[in-house]
Amino acid sequence: MLCWQPDGAREGDFAVDGELTSGGFPPSLARRLVEDGREDPWGDWTRAEVCAKLADVPIVVWIRSRAWPDGDEVNVGGRRIRLVTHRVDDLVVSLGEVVPETD
Repeated sequence: MLCWQPDGAREGDFAVDGELTSGGFPPSLARRLVEDGREDPWGDWTRAEVCAKLADVPIVVWIRSRAWPDGDEVNVGGRRIRLVTHRVDDLVVSLGEVVPETD
């Protein structure tokens, strides 16, 4: 279980997802990522999970209807989301935070 709450963030403004790489990547999803030209399956998956959580969209809907998140900042439903992915041994963790709007 992962838990993350940045200082000053409101609930719903952040999300976290992590996966253990030692379990192997599902072959059908791996094929899709390769077909899409992706090279970091666990990073791509955890970043997509974070974006889906912040958009309140089930991940199975997300991967069928949206592009894999690229870069360290993406636009999801008109909201900017800052993403970062960390790797420690066989754990991949992605964190996402909604970037506050400025007037």
